Amino acid sequence: MALLKAALDLDSIAAETGSSASAAAQHSLRAAADSLGASTFDDHLVRDIDSTIKSSTRPTKMQEAEGFFPFKIVRENRLLSSSSTLDITLGRTFEGEQIEIRAYTLGSHYHDNGIISLNVTVSKSNGSDLLFSCSAYADYITIDSMKMKGQLESHNGFDKLDKNLQKSFYKYLELRGITPTMAKLLHEYKRDSGPRTQHLWLNKLSDFIKKD
Repeated sequence: MALLKAALDLDSIAAETGSSASAAAQHSLRAAADSLGASTFDDHLVRDIDSTIKSSTRPTKMQEAEGFFPFKIVRENRLLSSSSTLDITLGRTFEGEQIEIRAYTLGSHYHDNGIISLNVTVSKSNGSDLLFSCSAYADYITIDSMKMKGQLESHNGFDKLDKNLQKSFYKYLELRGITPTMAKLLHEYKRDSGPRTQHLWLNKLSDFIKKD
């Protein structure tokens, strides 16, 4: 306010005297007042954005299930590319094994079939891996194929195994946390992708406005 008043006072002086020095000083003070106004407005805008983020933030079903859901989110991929795309990696340790799951959707495939694709890797300490390709429906999971690392999938397709052995591998994955509960949580997480995308965008917007 003081800067603005000073600028107005110099306006009057410049008008009366025609002084170029006064005009230059008045221009400088006006620019400072404009800058101060923009800075104040930006501060208010950042507070509004941060308030919006805070008021609309709520835990996901996966976070709420943290007490009994054994996996942690390792990373989220391409989340900002499309609110309709899911691509996350989950991980956990189980009795000396490292288990990693990439859960993702492929465009309209999810909307047409309600399927989340899972790439499951069970790694032993000796460097050997067992790989599963699975499909997560709303409340159950199917094994589509399996193979050992470095082997051709056509040589050991899951559908070629004995039915009892297939059931045993379902139990094998279930013991490692790949269960119908996981399928349900992943679908809930997929439905929450829109708000999460907006929160990330708002956070980036807030950071941009804060920078000089």
